[in-house]
Amino acid sequence: MGDRLLPTVIHDDDLAGITAHHAACRRLALGEERQHYYRLWSKSLKLLYYRSIDHCTQVGSDGQCEVIEGQAKCLTKTEFDARMLNERALHHDLFTLHYQPIVHIATGAVAGHEALARIQSGDKVIQPGRFLPYLLGSDLERPWLQAQLDQVQTALASSGFVSFNLSGSALSWPTFDEMLKPYTPNPKLWFEVLEDSIMGEHQIENLRFIRCLGHKVELDDFPTGKDPVGKMLRSAAMFDAVKLDRCVCHGVADDSDLHDFAHSLIRWAKRKNLLVICEGIERQADADALRKLGADLGQGWLYGKPSAKQFGLSGDL
Repeated sequence: MGDRLLPTVIHDDDLAGITAHHAACRRLALGEERQHYYRLWSKSLKLLYYRSIDHCTQVGSDGQCEVIEGQAKCLTKTEFDARMLNERALHHDLFTLHYQPIVHIATGAVAGHEALARIQSGDKVIQPGRFLPYLLGSDLERPWLQAQLDQVQTALASSGFVSFNLSGSALSWPTFDEMLKPYTPNPKLWFEVLEDSIMGEHQIENLRFIRCLGHKVELDDFPTGKDPVGKMLRSAAMFDAVKLDRCVCHGVADDSDLHDFAHSLIRWAKRKNLLVICEGIERQADADALRKLGADLGQGWLYGKPSAKQFGLSGDL
């Protein structure tokens, strides 16, 4: 399977709804689908990348194929490059997890870790901002998610919990429960979700399913995003823990207004029997202030940066 992307020149300023016949393409086999990529040239729009999932009559050795019932989707160069990066990482097993410690804020003892997605290519580590926004919600998310959960099992073999991020698109899958079954039940596997991504009843049902299996569910980046007040009112019923965003925790020791705000959030969470996790802690002064306010767990560079350690072998978890 070649890695070439052959150019197709189409002199048409209006590329909407283009159907490419006998277009030179790059072919990737993904399950039973064939992915076709076209690089199209337009005088007015310059270079664009198109992707379509089509049924082909045949593909010759020269890369020529006849596309029938094809639907093209326009990708920017950034989106196209991210798509190529994600496909290479998936097919060559380059996705990995780095683990950042989460500690008992009162003692500093490690309670667990958050699993954070990375791409490891040789000595180069690619941060999630370059690939994750383009991966979530795509057809690559499910095989990626399963591969990541497979890696988490090694960390779960040691003491402590592992907190794993779930997207709203994954929670919306009709077969989400089937996908999760091989990894459950395991109360040491926690899940983090953004409240903004939970919009439909099916997603809420999947959250209930996760909790019924004995997993804890955290509300991430609290109280940022849309509708923070509504988020607060819904959190007690849907979640086991809230993770206070860095914008609430960083500088809390020096800013009286921020201190009062953090105090009100923590006090509300405690009344609702929610575990309080504070992220973005970089200074001992902030850790001390949050401890005095009643926070349970802390996370940040003060306690350790994300690391690719194999916790199942080192016993650090």
